[in-house]
Amino acid sequence: MTYILKVNTHSMNYEISDEKRLDLVECSLGPESWLVGRVKLNYTCRTLDLQAEASRRVDGVEALKELLDEHAYQYVITYYDGHRNRLHLLRDFTGCEPGYYALSGEQLFVSDNASKVAKELSQQNDICEQGAFCFVYCEMHWKPSTLYKSVKSILNECIYTFDPNAGDFRISDHFSVPLESEAETFDPRTLRENICLAHERRIGDRNSIYLSGGIDSQVMAITLIRDLGIRDTESVHFTVKGNQTSEVEFAKNAAKQLGIPFQSVEIDPCVETCIDQRMLDSNSPYIGTLLLQEAIRGSASQQTTFFGGQDTRLHTPALSRADLLYWQFASMLDGSLLVFPWLFARLATFLGAHSVLFRDVERRSRLKALLDNIYPPQKFWKYRHFHIHPFDFALHQLNSHAAFQSLEDSLKELRNDSHRSRYNKLVMLNWRKQYLFDMEYMVESTRTLGHDCVLPFYDRRLAKESAKINFSIATQFSKGRAGHSSRRMLVNKYCLREAYKNELTEELIFRDKAVSPSASQFFNGGLAGEVSAFITDNPLRGTALGEALHVEKLIDIAKRNELRWSSSDNGIITILFNAIVVAKLYAAS
Repeated sequence: MTYILKVNTHSMNYEISDEKRLDLVECSLGPESWLVGRVKLNYTCRTLDLQAEASRRVDGVEALKELLDEHAYQYVITYYDGHRNRLHLLRDFTGCEPGYYALSGEQLFVSDNASKVAKELSQQNDICEQGAFCFVYCEMHWKPSTLYKSVKSILNECIYTFDPNAGDFRISDHFSVPLESEAETFDPRTLRENICLAHERRIGDRNSIYLSGGIDSQVMAITLIRDLGIRDTESVHFTVKGNQTSEVEFAKNAAKQLGIPFQSVEIDPCVETCIDQRMLDSNSPYIGTLLLQEAIRGSASQQTTFFGGQDTRLHTPALSRADLLYWQFASMLDGSLLVFPWLFARLATFLGAHSVLFRDVERRSRLKALLDNIYPPQKFWKYRHFHIHPFDFALHQLNSHAAFQSLEDSLKELRNDSHRSRYNKLVMLNWRKQYLFDMEYMVESTRTLGHDCVLPFYDRRLAKESAKINFSIATQFSKGRAGHSSRRMLVNKYCLREAYKNELTEELIFRDKAVSPSASQFFNGGLAGEVSAFITDNPLRGTALGEALHVEKLIDIAKRNELRWSSSDNGIITILFNAIVVAKLYAAS
């Protein structure tokens, strides 16, 4: 389903190599101008003649962006403006459409797949050390970096303009959400209307929902069935055989109440599997791909648009009550109150010295890092909100790596912001770290099997309007119940639950979704061979890349836990899975 576009930046001639041209647009705009890329038109605009409309309206890149934003919910475009002799790259606000590029001499390569670009450069095994370090110790490579030295991600909501003098692109970044327009009240109907519009733009000819059993997937089902009347919507749920906890009964109950077909696909983690070339070539290698693709294979025979519930969390802030307390506390942490950071640092030292109290070394390291970095706030937020795994042996890179220093500089500016402004900026920073990675793994995993995946909660209008919701209201908690028991508790996502509270029974709407980690079952089962090979035959040993990734330390951790992984090891398993991916990419060189 991937394509590669090759452009000569001197003559501006181009050629396309494309396996199936799924949704690929190629338009001639006048005698010299052209555009090539992937455009996903809104459902209500699916019959639009994009070439005719662009020829009529487009006079420059800003006009093209306006046209695409009006009629498409996601896109990545290469555009040559012959009148002005300018070459541009554009990616939409959400970033759900993958886009990568590289420059080599007078050749520009653009694709929806980073590995494909690297192969065109004959550099598919030229691993980027900094990108690999982020991928291993932060669970994902932070955009615009990739696992390949010369390949970069096209950032969302940016206009790239080629500068022939510099031989590179100038980037105009338009990505933002409102920061200081917080509403005084909250209207659940407005949130619901915006969610409805986000789903309507993405309707396909045949639709299915990844129905996990949590509130987000329930809202997708309610929206498609009741608000939009898409009665032939289906749902699929995947579960892992032998998992101690399962959401299947809650997902089935939601489907039953909404009257939609429900299919549950059980995946056996003990079936021998491997990290194959398809996984290595993916933009966002992730252990969850193994589950997702098995679920798709077991549920869909015809081309289907799958709705996924990944979320910006702008309308449902991902903050615990402890986070909110720290946000209040942070404003007090000035020079006159340095005794508090000192006390927390002493506690962190105690935790480090009494490691026997914690079986989970990774969890202990994260807790110690939070306490060590309770002050200044930017250091605390770095470890709290960005999936950084602060092992002692990797702390030097975590403190000196350019990407981490840049993140700290950005976080430093948040200290005096209002809570809503601070949170929105955190979301914007995470969008190009965790969010783009999550989007691409979902979209790519689904498209690889001939289907499509849409993520309505990342919608531009929904995100911008959700960013204005009163923060004190958005962070309220509702009375609900625990995920797998009848125990009463306070649950988050207040605004979403209020907007849909009468659509399903309270036991579903006000239930705290229980996380059911299953990676340990794969590491003890079907992926045990990959772990064993990482320990005994690791190609990164004795290499500069292996030293930068502390591969010997990771091998020691793998040895200690081999075939004895537990659900509490989920974080370190993700790190090791990513390290195995890097090792296999390196071995292929």
